[in-house]
Amino acid sequence: MSYIMRHSSLDNEGSSSRYAHSLNREQRKRELQRITRENQNILGRIQAAEPTYDHLAWAEHEKQHEEYMKNICELPLVINST
Repeated sequence: MSYIMRHSSLDNEGSSSRYAHSLNREQRKRELQRITRENQNILGRIQAAEPTYDHLAWAEHEKQHEEYMKNICELPLVINST
């Protein structure tokens, strides 16, 4: 068996691979182009969307929360300023 695989014979040359072509190559190409266009459209919509989170409001809320914590603590509050 290994001798047959290592040496050329009529059965194991595999010459048909030279002539093998996909019958639906154009179909797959069109499908890939369609998906790429859709992905580009989605990316454009994502990039154009306004953010829904307001980081400035979060920072203000955090400061207010720290003030509340200072007011209710019995011991001095140590806040990490990172």
